[in-house]
Amino acid sequence: CTLPCTLPCTLPCTLSCTLPAGVAAGTFLDSSWTLPRPLLEAPIRRRAAVAREAKRLFPLFAPLRRALAAHFNTTADRVIFGGDDGGWERLGAPSVQVYLPNMLWHTVHNRHTDAVYVRHLRRYLGGQRFDELRCSAATATSFLLPLVAPAGAGLLYYDAPRGQISENEHRYTVGTLHAFAVWTPHSIRPWPYREWAAGEARVTVQTFGIRCGEWWVMYH
Repeated sequence: CTLPCTLPCTLPCTLSCTLPAGVAAGTFLDSSWTLPRPLLEAPIRRRAAVAREAKRLFPLFAPLRRALAAHFNTTADRVIFGGDDGGWERLGAPSVQVYLPNMLWHTVHNRHTDAVYVRHLRRYLGGQRFDELRCSAATATSFLLPLVAPAGAGLLYYDAPRGQISENEHRYTVGTLHAFAVWTPHSIRPWPYREWAAGEARVTVQTFGIRCGEWWVMYH
């Protein structure tokens, strides 16, 4: 059996296409089909499992929630994390990222923006609910909280005064919350690779935030 259309990869995964004449819709969820229901549902189950595990970290994230509330000049109960109850259960929680030193970091800079995460929240909520909650893309902000910062760890960020690209750097301070607009071009700042410290990791908590009415939604 071959697929007569393109499967869009969304979460939850849905089949949205026109079926050939004489083919019932149930055919595509029958266990005899090439991609049976368990395989289609596997990404949903994996994401749910990750969300459950992430929620176990929420007590450890309490200081982060308070720090974000202070940054936004609001109260901690106005800061929503992905995974919170009330319709946010399948939204990704703030994540912990671990990078090890690599010779490649000295030659390759992954220059990018985080603007894709605005679309991520819009897809999760749906355009209508995104607008009903008064979510403002203009407030979209990236946050990094360094937990371990080897010497030289930080960010490179770029601007273009007078049409010429300028590279700037920002060094990390452990325990300090760093914030910048998601539209800012940036990359990881290389840090020295040393054979005697090859396991010297760069560890950060990363999350993205958008203001929705009186609430700030934090997710990854």
